[in-house]
Amino acid sequence: MNSSEKTEIESVKTSLDEGIDMIAMLKEMLHYSQNNIEKLAEMWLFMEDEVKRKDFAKDLEELQDRQGSMHQALEKIVNDLELETNRIINEGGNSL
Repeated sequence: MNSSEKTEIESVKTSLDEGIDMIAMLKEMLHYSQNNIEKLAEMWLFMEDEVKRKDFAKDLEELQDRQGSMHQALEKIVNDLELETNRIINEGGNSL
């Protein structure tokens, strides 16, 4: 088998494989989402407590709430996709 044939065989993915890859990407997004929530909380504390800028603190709090909602939505889709891929794998399937 030459290298081009080997690459062709390796690059063929099922929709289940693609779904598993998607879960990995969503988990990475989830990680960054959590970091964003933490950074926004730090910024909010700075504006609220240290510089007493309630106007900016309010805006940062709103962003933090939106990021929290996004984080929850990401968690839900990751959990749902993992459940579905595990079900398919347990049933011996290869299509999402």
